[in-house]
Amino acid sequence: MSMRTLRVLVAEEDPIAQKDTVAAILSKQNIESCDEASDCREVVAKCKTFKPHVVVMSAKLPAIEALLAVEEIKRCAPNAQVLLLGAVGSQPLEQELERIGGDEWVVTPALLLSAIDVAQQCELLFYEEMKTDRMN
Repeated sequence: MSMRTLRVLVAEEDPIAQKDTVAAILSKQNIESCDEASDCREVVAKCKTFKPHVVVMSAKLPAIEALLAVEEIKRCAPNAQVLLLGAVGSQPLEQELERIGGDEWVVTPALLLSAIDVAQQCELLFYEEMKTDRMN
C-alpha cells in the first residue's frame, strides 16, 4: 500500500504563523496541496470547493466562530480531519470541540505533523476500504 496524497487547508489570522505552518506541512511527503484561509468564513467557503483531507485551524481564531466553522466543515467535508493548533484551550472548549466533531487539539507544530501522519494513515485505510467495497 502506498501513501495517498493529502489536501490540507490551513486557517490562521497571523500571516507569518500561516506561512510557517504551511511551510512545515509542505515539507512533508505526500502532501498534494496546501491552501490557506485567514478567517473562519473563508475556511468554510474553501472547504466546500477544495475538499481537504485535513483542516488545520489556529486556536487564536475567535472560539465561538471556530466552533461554528468546525460544525460547518464537518457538514461539507465529513471525512476531513479537523485539527486545532495552538495553546491548549479550556477543558469546556476542548469538550465542545470533541462534541461537534473536531478531531484533535495539537499544541506544537511537531505534534501537528504527527497528527497529519495519522490523518494520512486514516485516509489510506478509508481509501482501501472503499476500493474493497466497490470490488465486492
